[in-house]
Amino acid sequence: MQYPHRHMLVESRVRRWLWAILAAAVLVNGLASSAAAAQSILVTEAENGTTVTLARGDALIVSLPSNPSTGFGWHIAKNDVAMLKLLAPSEFHMDVFWMPGTAGHESFRFDAISSGADTLELQYSRASEKNGAHAKTFSVVVIIK
Repeated sequence: MQYPHRHMLVESRVRRWLWAILAAAVLVNGLASSAAAAQSILVTEAENGTTVTLARGDALIVSLPSNPSTGFGWHIAKNDVAMLKLLAPSEFHMDVFWMPGTAGHESFRFDAISSGADTLELQYSRASEKNGAHAKTFSVVVIIK
């Protein structure tokens, strides 16, 4: 027995599969291009006093020498939160993994969320000292396009 409309059914299924594959390819390409556009920019003590240019969506990572066992730590003194959003509390990474009390680096991760220019300033101080004295200051001018 012949089915006269069978070829139309097969063509319809093939067309649906092709559309699904095309849609998936467009989605993957869009995700890949948007992920490729965002960058992570690392600044260290060497960039103190300089200007950093970011695009919206980029991540700014500030990594500075620190030793919390002395009671000192980096604190954000100046930041426009409408431009740079702190994504999480700072993280400390020891330079020598197995030695408690050793120095390391404290890292802050920000997301560039809106265009503009402002100064990001961090101060190295003891949280227990309320008189405003600090041992070091780090600042960068951040331009977000």
